[in-house]
Amino acid sequence: MANISFIIDSRQIKSWEKSLKQNVGRMSEYTSRASNLMHQDIIKHFDQDKKGSTGSPWAKTKKAHKSGDTLIRTGTLRGSFFERYTETYAEVGTQVEYAAVHNFGYRKKNIPQREFLWISTMAENQITRVFAEIVPK
Repeated sequence: MANISFIIDSRQIKSWEKSLKQNVGRMSEYTSRASNLMHQDIIKHFDQDKKGSTGSPWAKTKKAHKSGDTLIRTGTLRGSFFERYTETYAEVGTQVEYAAVHNFGYRKKNIPQREFLWISTMAENQITRVFAEIVPK
């Protein structure tokens, strides 16, 4: 029978605690960077990916637009994203009324889902690295 053991070194925990206490006043620096990474990732969905979180391409629009891009006719939605952050959270969102209709789809009006408000694994990893800077090696 194999033995499994967990060793918790209280010195390491004390070191993490000390680092967190030292950085608590700087947390908005980290959340600011996180919200910026999320914002950049969402814009990338418009400019490059044109896919939802499952990897499915956005449904084409029925009417051709000058830009030729799905979801970009006037640029209002793409340009509407804002970043907010405090010491305890990071957020990216939009106030455009029709954003949810396109992000989630609207069956009653036969509008397909074109999910854009999601965070890629690559962005998640970048955000994780931002917060890992707080913890001593």
